[in-house]
Amino acid sequence: MIVSPNHPASNLKDFIAWTKANPDKTNYGAASAGFQLSTELFKLKSGATGQPIVFRSTNEAVTNIIGEQVTYGFAEPPPSLPQVQAGKARALAVMAPARNPSFPDVATLKEAMGIDYATGAWRGIAGPKGLPPEIATKLTASLQKVYDSKEFKDFMGNRGFGTVWGNAAEFASFMDKGDAQMGDAMKAAGLSKA
Repeated sequence: MIVSPNHPASNLKDFIAWTKANPDKTNYGAASAGFQLSTELFKLKSGATGQPIVFRSTNEAVTNIIGEQVTYGFAEPPPSLPQVQAGKARALAVMAPARNPSFPDVATLKEAMGIDYATGAWRGIAGPKGLPPEIATKLTASLQKVYDSKEFKDFMGNRGFGTVWGNAAEFASFMDKGDAQMGDAMKAAGLSKA
């Protein structure tokens, strides 16, 4: 989560209090429905305020946060890391289960506020229904070998991405949890009545 370096709040707790005191001055940038829903869930869990402004790209959202047309936003590391490093943006929290090595001094939502919520871009690989188990086992082993490789770790780490491995059952569980969380966010945003 980033804000302008000129924002008066110096930490996440103070920022949330500021949004509550200034709801008419608070908005957030979202580059996709996923970012918007993640932010709506953050608002639901934290009590923060803010109206969404949807952009075509994360870079565009980050630019508007830096320019102070937008109060805050959650952004992937590649467009936000250089801005934070250059002092053009300030990171207040990461929406992840652990601190991001690219932002080692920035607390997770759980550390900062006790908000046990983490989400982000994810990648999964699937096969056709009925894929023989021996082929699935072989593919899983090959994918884990790639995941464990120094080249993959360096590639992802150099761009500020965290990584988490999960086998088929773990990925299915991850997806189920994510679906439930996004359902809560859709309800909070008024996008679903169910």
